[in-house]
Amino acid sequence: MLYTRSTPHMSSTSATTQDQPSEANAPLFSGLGEWVESHIAICLCSLLATYICAELGYSLRIPLRHDEIFTWYIAQAPSAGSLLHLTRTVDLNPPLSYLLTRLTFQVLGVGTLQTRLPEMLGFGLALVCAFIFVRRRAGDAFGLLAAVILLSGKASEPAIYGRPYGLMLGFAGLALVAWQSSTLAQDRGASTPGKDLLLGLSLAALLLTHVFGMFTWAAISVAEVI
Repeated sequence: MLYTRSTPHMSSTSATTQDQPSEANAPLFSGLGEWVESHIAICLCSLLATYICAELGYSLRIPLRHDEIFTWYIAQAPSAGSLLHLTRTVDLNPPLSYLLTRLTFQVLGVGTLQTRLPEMLGFGLALVCAFIFVRRRAGDAFGLLAAVILLSGKASEPAIYGRPYGLMLGFAGLALVAWQSSTLAQDRGASTPGKDLLLGLSLAALLLTHVFGMFTWAAISVAEVI
């Protein structure tokens, strides 16, 4: 009987002991969140600077991969008509990423970094859009956390190549932010022509970048129905 009576007491004591670390860590995480909230511009700029430095180092060190050579080759087509023909017969992707790479070549010259630059900028736009989208619902600290998760996840790996994926993520993020802005404005009873125009342009650019952009179209369509 003595043993059976002491068991609940020991269990309760053990549970109390296990709860103590989390309670002790609560002020630490709370203080970190408050610091991020009060220095959000520094934190976001630091994250983007880290991303840019890492990608520049990668592009200067690693030569073009096999599939990136398609982008490099198609973007140097003799004319815009030839470029569109090659997108239909060689790589079978929408033309916008090749047109932007072609523009980069004309301004900065032909090279490995120039081939990857539009996609690098596109993924940088995706990071900013992830921050804005989550920030509006959960605050600056969670917005920054969303951008960090996107940067540290698998999505960042193909997005830095000279392929359409970085631009696709950037336009998808821009479309989601424009849709969110339009929805919030409508809830306040405000007109949204500029936001709706940005949403339409983002969705059009998305489809002109990669066929997987249809998933973003589907997500926004379902959200509108719900």
